[in-house]
Amino acid sequence: MKALGLSALIAAVVLAAAAAPAAGADASAGASQVPTMRWVSEQEYIALVGAEEAANPHFSPAPAGARMESAPLDPPQHWYDINQIDTDPRGFRIPTRHGTPGPTGWGYEHYADNHNLYSFKALTAAYRSKPAVDQGAHAEYNGYLVSGNVTIAQIHTVAQLANRTEDGSHVTFDGKYIGTITAFCVGVNRCPNAVNANG
Repeated sequence: MKALGLSALIAAVVLAAAAAPAAGADASAGASQVPTMRWVSEQEYIALVGAEEAANPHFSPAPAGARMESAPLDPPQHWYDINQIDTDPRGFRIPTRHGTPGPTGWGYEHYADNHNLYSFKALTAAYRSKPAVDQGAHAEYNGYLVSGNVTIAQIHTVAQLANRTEDGSHVTFDGKYIGTITAFCVGVNRCPNAVNANG
């Protein structure tokens, strides 16, 4: 009887070992992959889709269930408060300040609601690019939201690389640039909701 119990136990262990995945095997190999989205610089975008497609991108809706990884930050409340600082390839440190609202406004307060663009990752992708326009203190940058090689959105940012706005209405006292004036998605009045997915 004791021998029968031991045989049954050994058989159960052998069956369990056979059913379990081998050590080091990818347990997710059989599971379907959740589509992800990421922001890329202009150079990364050209490398991903090629120069011809990059010159005339075709936009598509985000794949169903696509996600990003981190949540957006709550912005500060004073025009001079800095939400984040990005560094462009030339080494310029570009702040995105809370800014001021309205059609003549600038910064986060100006572009976020008007253009449905709350993602700071979007600006980081653009500022990792070489400037598309570089005229003294005025610089413009492009970034792209992609899923695989599918283009979901192109973001365009405008930055003031000086310690005062172009009209002189605001002057920084912290030794940093005014920074982001505006940001928007190219070809649409309001960015698709996918650009704000988790950050």
